[in-house]
Amino acid sequence: GRQLVYSGGPRPSPIAIANAFSPKSPLYQLFLCLVMDLILGNASYLVPLLGEGFDVIWAPMQAVMMGAMFDKQMPSAKWIGLAEELLPMTDILPSATLSWLRCNSTYLQDAVTTLKPNSRISEVKEEKREERKQR
Repeated sequence: GRQLVYSGGPRPSPIAIANAFSPKSPLYQLFLCLVMDLILGNASYLVPLLGEGFDVIWAPMQAVMMGAMFDKQMPSAKWIGLAEELLPMTDILPSATLSWLRCNSTYLQDAVTTLKPNSRISEVKEEKREERKQR
């Protein structure tokens, strides 16, 4: 059976598989974090008693995915995500998205500086306002 999946050598760990398939782009990571928090993490609210059982299954998967994305910048992220999913009534906390925000703060700062009031978009808006005033 082993030769059908991979040619040889040791079986890859779930962390190695997650590292291979985890997104490297910050925007794709943000999208995955939002999906993990909003859709999969809050699924326990759909069916109250079954939902907590789903959290027990989902928590290790989220921890592995968060570890693959954030282990280099924030090694504690996977443990925070695991605890958040395992503890009852904490699904409302967006642990993956908060970890993304902490690890990508410079990415956000760069995005905000490109949208500063002195950008070309605001210059065009200001020109249109001046044209309206002159009419």
